[in-house]
Amino acid sequence: MKRLIPFFLFALSCHAQTYVNSHNGTGFPLSISSGGSTGSGHLIIVVADAGTSPTSITLTGGGNQSMTQVCTIAGANCSIFSNSLSKLSVWIVANSNSGQTSVTQSGAASVNAVYEYEYSGMITTNSVFDWLAFCQTTTFQCIARYTPSTANEVVVAAENCQGSGSGLAGSSWTHTSNPSGEGGGVLTTSSIGLLTMGPDSGCYSSSQMGGIIAGFRASGGTGTTCSWTPTEIAVSTQSSGTNPTTSVTMNVHLTGDLVVATGWTLNGSPGTVTLGSQTATQTSQSGTPSSTSGNPALYYVLSASATGNQTLQVTSSGGATEGQVSGTEFTPNPGCTNNTHDGTDPSAGSGSTIAINAPSITSTSGDLQFVFSASAVHVSTVNSPWSCLEFANEVAPCTYTTTANADGYILSSSSSSTANNMTGNSAGDWQALITSFKTAQPGGVMRHRALVIQQ
Repeated sequence: MKRLIPFFLFALSCHAQTYVNSHNGTGFPLSISSGGSTGSGHLIIVVADAGTSPTSITLTGGGNQSMTQVCTIAGANCSIFSNSLSKLSVWIVANSNSGQTSVTQSGAASVNAVYEYEYSGMITTNSVFDWLAFCQTTTFQCIARYTPSTANEVVVAAENCQGSGSGLAGSSWTHTSNPSGEGGGVLTTSSIGLLTMGPDSGCYSSSQMGGIIAGFRASGGTGTTCSWTPTEIAVSTQSSGTNPTTSVTMNVHLTGDLVVATGWTLNGSPGTVTLGSQTATQTSQSGTPSSTSGNPALYYVLSASATGNQTLQVTSSGGATEGQVSGTEFTPNPGCTNNTHDGTDPSAGSGSTIAINAPSITSTSGDLQFVFSASAVHVSTVNSPWSCLEFANEVAPCTYTTTANADGYILSSSSSSTANNMTGNSAGDWQALITSFKTAQPGGVMRHRALVIQQ
């Protein structure tokens, strides 16, 4: 009987997050009394979209409560959320007083939109905050991506538009609104999986746009499931010359992140890949020098040692005449920092059909799998179950600049065999490589993470 008691107590402490109320407007103060003032012990979330972010936000009416900007909980540099591209900030009170009727602020200028959401059934300390994802761009429609650490979460999202937005794209956002042409919304989760927030097409005005997602844990949601969120891709232009060295600037968001790199040469072979001061490890398999498909190679840095702009570079040898390098950054969920390369990779796949369908890989369930295909006739599509990041100046969705080579990923694989699945523009020579990775909690220590996603 004693063995049943801990489980019984745990079950009593876990209950689902419950929507209570929401409000929005185009400025401060924001009245939140419609539908009733706030309840006691609830999570109050405020998202502010302003030309200059607030320095403080306060709930009033039921006894003043200062709100906390979530980037401070994560230990992030909050200035990255208030620059000319961003203008979005997220604030919380984890344990509200009853009777709060208004949201006030100081320090903000040129306020475009304010969103407020109230939920019960949440953790009532700042550990309610899971983590934060952000995108900003001046060249391409950005997509913010977020993988919750626990099954039951409340996730908020908002966009900053230079055009006129009509709502949020991506996941199934609810309680949406778009004051001043800015979009905001919220959803609740009951399982772990990748969520996306893409500002709608009207939001981008060929100048800039931004988007933000933040997640919060329901009561009892103190554990974590180790998974990944793709956070950055950088692809170089195609270089030429004899054994060229090819490089691109990659904005690394967090130390400890996994970076998977690809190297490619026409003729010859890719050589050493470096990311800033770190030398990447090449996987055990490689392609074959070719004057048609070119020669692919895969590399990885298990734990990035520096953030910000880093030079990602590949050398070449063996009479290479052209080269290209790419890097994709994957952020593990909070507390999951023990990144490892998982086992022996299969030999390179090759063929000359329109279907790019080899090699196959069998890895541990839950692994991150990554595939890279080089084609003489260009890749046209990356097909299920593989996903990919879109980026500026691509030849077709998810294909590299000029070469139209492509990569794909599966964030959480099954334990069965998975084959490469891409399609070429037509029949022609191709080569491809697959590898896999896992992440785990080394000591079970939970930590918050905040990141910026730039595309």
